[in-house]
Amino acid sequence: MTNSRRITARQADAFLKGIFSRKDVLAALLQSLVTEFDKISQRDIARKHLLPQGESRQVQLISNDFGCCRNDIVFTAMCPNYKSSSDYHIFNIEFQNVIHPNYEIIKRGIYYGCGLLHAEKGTLFKNSDYDGLRKVHGIWICPRAPVRLANTISRYNLHESTLAGNVARQSVFKRDIYDMLELTFLYLNDAVPPQDNRVLRLIYTLISSIISNEEREKILKNEFSITSTTEEKEMYDLFYYAKLD
Repeated sequence: MTNSRRITARQADAFLKGIFSRKDVLAALLQSLVTEFDKISQRDIARKHLLPQGESRQVQLISNDFGCCRNDIVFTAMCPNYKSSSDYHIFNIEFQNVIHPNYEIIKRGIYYGCGLLHAEKGTLFKNSDYDGLRKVHGIWICPRAPVRLANTISRYNLHESTLAGNVARQSVFKRDIYDMLELTFLYLNDAVPPQDNRVLRLIYTLISSIISNEEREKILKNEFSITSTTEEKEMYDLFYYAKLD
């Protein structure tokens, strides 16, 4: 079936990345998914912790091409109680429709995260000044997961295990020293609307092809204080026609 209003996959991809580059959307994701930000209000995250600071609607993105991999969305967020502009974490959001390609997707997530860590040397710190390493968070959104995985959130990170010695009951290092990579996978399915989890409901509302535009706008405004621009409302029609056609 053809339609003069149909958009290309590239246009749909750009629209999706634009929606998830909004500071109000990212603030909701960070507050719900990132431990470091769970006690900060969404408003403060959006205005004070995402660059550019202030009322700007879109977050400032950094290069998404690091040679080893090309990322969907990469941005930074100032840490809680930050003291300088260099005190931030790096975030990577990836959209993955196929969760069982010809490899294990978690291994790709680890590779992408390590690629971002590796890219910090020579840009964010030099030589052997590894104390300048910033933590990397990978957030993988899988909107077409099998029903059995629908509304599941899985997290992978680094933990210390002291196997022997006098410090077996306490940490050798404080967690913030070694906790440099964290991956979070969110699995959704159009047929199974999330009920209780706020961040899953937000993502489902933003990407579902079942919800009408009128219902979407009502949920976003009433539950998340998010309003869409006229251009975004028009693009939603084209975006979801492209998905369903």
